[in-house]
Amino acid sequence: ELVAINAATTGAITLNTETNAADLSGTAADFAAAFAGITSHTGTVTLSGTINAANINSIDTATTGVISYDGTAGADTLDFTSVTGAISIQGGTGADTITGGSGADTFVVGTGDTGIILADADTITNFSTAASQADKIKVGLAGADEATIADGGSLTASTDSGLAAFIVAADAVFTAGTGANDGIYVAYNVAGTGNAYVAVDHDDSGAFNTGDSLIVLTGVNQATEVVVSDFIT
Repeated sequence: ELVAINAATTGAITLNTETNAADLSGTAADFAAAFAGITSHTGTVTLSGTINAANINSIDTATTGVISYDGTAGADTLDFTSVTGAISIQGGTGADTITGGSGADTFVVGTGDTGIILADADTITNFSTAASQADKIKVGLAGADEATIADGGSLTASTDSGLAAFIVAADAVFTAGTGANDGIYVAYNVAGTGNAYVAVDHDDSGAFNTGDSLIVLTGVNQATEVVVSDFIT
């Protein structure tokens, strides 16, 4: 309806209290048209479909609420390079390759979103913990209580880019039930690949197995490039 109203008037549009705080979903193109001239929205905006950075940046000026994007059930390539504001991105099921924007993005990975081999992993190509960007990974477990981070440079590469050795190291950390720093295992520069691997024990079984998540962080090869506070519930 807002799209039609904006097309029919050159005047200012003021949202009522209910609409102003409403959680809305649709395509970026529809929201960019609907929100033209609006700067007061506070609800969550959930986007799907074609990624258009100009439209998403326009939406960001119209709302102070969370902007999120939901991928499909397949293997998506999601590129938000030119998006300047913060966005929450969930690729969904399938081996997704995600490039965030320049804002403080949140990458959401839930149970069943990835597999447990590299071919089925989600890959984040430009994750940054730096204060100027401050990305987060939302896996349902809080990093301060759950994450262990290690140097993976000495892990054996074998023929699998170090995955088997990484899983052995993760299983040594994971414990079932209540524990400390035992639900997320991160190794940077795994087997000298220059990348970090993240294993998440979603089912709290104490082992890395079906239903858990594997994430690759491209180019994360130093201790300063990933910290426990990067992982949130």
